[in-house]
Amino acid sequence: MSPNFFKFLAVTLTTSFVFCGLSVYALKQAVEQNPDAVISINDSRFHVRDIALNLNGNNLKLELSDSRTPYENEVSEIKEKVTSLNVKGVSADWKIQGTDQATLKIEAHGQLDKSKAASLIQIERNAENLEVASHKNEKGVHNLSVTIHVPKAWLKNLEIKTVSGDAEVSSLSLDELSFKTVSGDLDSESTKARKISLNAVSADIELKKMDIQELKGESISGDLKVEDTTAFSGSWSSLSGDVQIKYFKDPQTEFKLKTISGSVENRFGSPVKAETNLAITITSGDIEIQ
Repeated sequence: MSPNFFKFLAVTLTTSFVFCGLSVYALKQAVEQNPDAVISINDSRFHVRDIALNLNGNNLKLELSDSRTPYENEVSEIKEKVTSLNVKGVSADWKIQGTDQATLKIEAHGQLDKSKAASLIQIERNAENLEVASHKNEKGVHNLSVTIHVPKAWLKNLEIKTVSGDAEVSSLSLDELSFKTVSGDLDSESTKARKISLNAVSADIELKKMDIQELKGESISGDLKVEDTTAFSGSWSSLSGDVQIKYFKDPQTEFKLKTISGSVENRFGSPVKAETNLAITITSGDIEIQ
């Protein structure tokens, strides 16, 4: 064998011993600070449920769940008309879809530890108002996803509040859509809304094929993208994030566009007599109107 091989072998072994030594030292320090920590990890089999890295906010989240916890499916149907729907969730993904069916259907899927939580979700109804929420005991439910099928003619108001969870909305005709989130994206498509209210932290918002009259919102670290939309009035402010709006025809909108650190591109200009008014202010980000 060549001398280079023995050099490579020596370097490899030395590096391995160094890493082993560091691992043992780190383990010793962890046991000294919390003797139960290592024991509790060795007693259960875990898998990584979610990793969220936010460079702007310097946040790193690593969530573990017990791989032995069984998955459950919960299905509920509501035959009485619902005009207002409130959705609340922590570490859960939501889909709210308009349907031609005559009943509202809720489908929940996720891991359920029945020693800590009785069900995946909680449902409360008051007259024509319906609230669907992830279970308050977050440690009992993992990998939760919920789909709500709503008759298109029913719903008028939809409010979504999420933490570390995404939401999708499609094929609805609403008076008002409200979305508030911390670390969760919103995708909405083929939906009509007289008014849209948005409040987001570390989240991207994408609206496609929308019929909107008014949009108001604010964001800290997140992009806003609107495609194939009708003209609408409103305002949007953001500390860090881009805005892109693509109209399917000339919007006849008076634009007030401002960014401190970024570029502004407006293909339509700003007519003197406009039917709608839209103001966008960004501290750091680009604005593109097409």
